[in-house]
Amino acid sequence: DCVPQPTNRAIDTRDERSLRTLDGTNIYLKRVIGGFVVTFNTHDRKTDRHEQRSYIITDEQDFQSELVKCITMEGLRR
Repeated sequence: DCVPQPTNRAIDTRDERSLRTLDGTNIYLKRVIGGFVVTFNTHDRKTDRHEQRSYIITDEQDFQSELVKCITMEGLRR
């Protein structure tokens, strides 16, 4: 299961999952009180430029739908 399970802890390293995409982007999911923080880290080897963007998905939102929106937004930035 690649989605962290809900807990009552604020932040715990066991509540963090990561994924590396083919283009070198790292996606980190962190479970926090009230939802998730989704962080995208990218590194452009040609320009040696590093970028990091974070999104918040609350427990009230549909996780899958919001995660797809985050991934789409990051894809459009390139």
